Amino acid sequence: MLFSALLVGGCAATLASNEKLLSPKAQSEQPRAAMKKPRPPTTTERDALKEECQQFLKEVARLRAENQQLQAENQQLTEEVRQRLKENSAFRERLVENSQLLQDIKALRDENRELREDIRKVLGAEKGKERLDAPQATPAAKAGTVSTNAPPQGVLNHWLTTSSGKRHNSKCPFYKSSTGTPCGPKAGKACGVCGG
Repeated sequence: MLFSALLVGGCAATLASNEKLLSPKAQSEQPRAAMKKPRPPTTTERDALKEECQQFLKEVARLRAENQQLQAENQQLTEEVRQRLKENSAFRERLVENSQLLQDIKALRDENRELREDIRKVLGAEKGKERLDAPQATPAAKAGTVSTNAPPQGVLNHWLTTSSGKRHNSKCPFYKSSTGTPCGPKAGKACGVCGG
């Protein structure tokens, strides 16, 4: 902008000084001793100067238009950067939330693993207890005699869950804890936990 003002001012000053040199009044005001008669510019030189000034003015106008276009692009880019910064900030917040969720999930998985181990220990202890409580077959029973430790055949010492059709023995955690009926040792399907 300063360049264009200097350029326009310079062109105008050059034209004005050329006009002053040509005017008779300017020539009479100068002292005669210092005054060498300058050669007046020719019409061709004047036209060339005018043409040069016009080209400079066109160039300044082109540069101004280009500058305005660049300012508009700069403003648009600034808005895009602001939008990206907002998106980045929102993404960082979600990332922090996700990292907290991942920590929570890991803690829940660890807790779940510990609970499964506890369940396995409890079930393993109950199965071992059942084995100890189960009546041992005596050599007489193997030979075909009836052991007095075995429950009579007509006794209903198991529980049949009505909804699943599974049979539970008296040591099972599901024994009489669900809707069902007493049953014999061969009714329904055997429970996966206690073996029926």
